[in-house]
Amino acid sequence: MSSDINDLAGQAQQKINAQHEEIKRILADILECAKNNRPLLNLYDNVRDLVNLLNIHFADENAIMVMCKYPHLAKHMLEHKKIFEEINGQFQALKKGDKTVSPLLAEYLIYLDDNHIAGADRDMLAYISGLSG
Repeated sequence: MSSDINDLAGQAQQKINAQHEEIKRILADILECAKNNRPLLNLYDNVRDLVNLLNIHFADENAIMVMCKYPHLAKHMLEHKKIFEEINGQFQALKKGDKTVSPLLAEYLIYLDDNHIAGADRDMLAYISGLSG
């Protein structure tokens, strides 16, 4: 891999890690309300922000995986699509007036943090790190 691509891979890693931290902050806000069974005054804003950030984040990840020829690209991109569709579907329900955190949304948020970020993304970032290190 050329040094330019090594530099881009390193920069992309930093950007993805920063996005993960922001995603985790939003997830914590939403899940705290779900755990305590209380409405979140700004639930709509938090879920909207999460949908917007995931849209950007998944596009960034997909681009870096393509650039680095990540061997599990298709599977990872499919996971992005499924997660985004589910969380965006919950957001659309909120837009129609549902002001509670549904158990399904909470389940997907936990999955996103515990499995996708801590699993699939960790593996992808390790692969990229091997290229840029």
